[in-house]
Amino acid sequence: LFRSVYKLCKPPNDLREVGILVTSENDIYIAGGYRPSNSEVCIDHRAESDFWQYEHAGNRWLQRAPLLRARIGCRLVHCCGKLYALGGRVYEGDGRNALKSVECYDIRDNCWTAVSAMPVAMEFHSAVEYKDRIYVLQGETVKPTLDLNLRFFKSLKPGLFLLKQPTSLALC
Repeated sequence: LFRSVYKLCKPPNDLREVGILVTSENDIYIAGGYRPSNSEVCIDHRAESDFWQYEHAGNRWLQRAPLLRARIGCRLVHCCGKLYALGGRVYEGDGRNALKSVECYDIRDNCWTAVSAMPVAMEFHSAVEYKDRIYVLQGETVKPTLDLNLRFFKSLKPGLFLLKQPTSLALC
């Protein structure tokens, strides 16, 4: 099936915990993350707003328009010809804060716009596109009282997220 394995160059600026996406056209994008601190005692990382696209021919990363909101560990999804950055976290004010903000990237115009937020702030979640909808699954919220089995999706109406009831799956 696979004839060759290619090694990509390292992410720029030693970025860690980036959102990553490989589109159906084999384009690779990374967003956000953090740069390691020189201090070994620092555990609160400064979120970055960097956004990069991998150029296969030159084995290098090309910088694109930065995210509107710096974020660590966001999820990137390709849906209806646009890219979306969902959730993640930052270390600000009183410590670690999950994000519910969502941004939409227009590939042709190389710009991000804010779209409606997710119903709850999430980090360590999963997000996928299926039939022109974005589904966000599981994840972790800052408030332990919330059900971590939340599932919601971006509706066909621009920028609207709806809660979807969890379903049971019968496993054979």
